[in-house]
Amino acid sequence: MGWVVAVRGILSAMAPPRTRSKLLQQRVHVLLGRVYSESEWEALCNHCGECCYKAEWVDDRWVATEDPCSYLRVSDNHCRVYARRFEAEPECSRVTPSVVLQGMLPEGCTYVDEMHQIIEDDFEGEDPRLAPRAKNLQNPRERRRARRVARRRSG
Repeated sequence: MGWVVAVRGILSAMAPPRTRSKLLQQRVHVLLGRVYSESEWEALCNHCGECCYKAEWVDDRWVATEDPCSYLRVSDNHCRVYARRFEAEPECSRVTPSVVLQGMLPEGCTYVDEMHQIIEDDFEGEDPRLAPRAKNLQNPRERRRARRVARRRSG
């Protein structure tokens, strides 16, 4: 939840005084630098139900099983308790930017599509999660940190 506090602090510092208290009360989501309100984030979901299948970690990635949530109507992949899904099913996980970035959602999910679009638009098609740390070494603090880490590893 620390990232939410940091983003709220940044947003509130940029906002006019009258809207600061509103911003501080809102939940925000940040995906690769883009900020979404709770309603904007929820609107990305197309309710396909693909994330309602249990998943297993196989060969360094999440793979959906054939085992759906008991509240998923399999005929049309519709959650019967969507509005209260977190109360009805304790194992139902919130789709957060972290979930998207960790590859826990299937390709074709609208959240994954949004992430790919951000990579195309904002990062010229290069996934920043795969970028070498060397790009960060322009910052003197990062250079010092890299030297300390290198010394520890060699010593």
